[in-house]
Amino acid sequence: MSVIRIVRSAHSCLRSASLLAAVATFAAMLTSAPARTDDYDAAIKDIQSTMGGVPSFVKQFPKAGLPGAWACRRR
Repeated sequence: MSVIRIVRSAHSCLRSASLLAAVATFAAMLTSAPARTDDYDAAIKDIQSTMGGVPSFVKQFPKAGLPGAWACRRR
């Protein structure tokens, strides 16, 4: 096996592992804290005041995930 093939194989494995770790972290974030109606409502109000309205795609987010997603967006 050539060095190039070994490097490509290692790179592919690292990329797959990184993607798996990111998905696992995101899933853990969504399931670690129960959805709170106050957090969801506060996020909706903040989006309303920031953007002047709530876009329709925002309403498709799960209630458990919207406050965290909005907090990441605000940073």
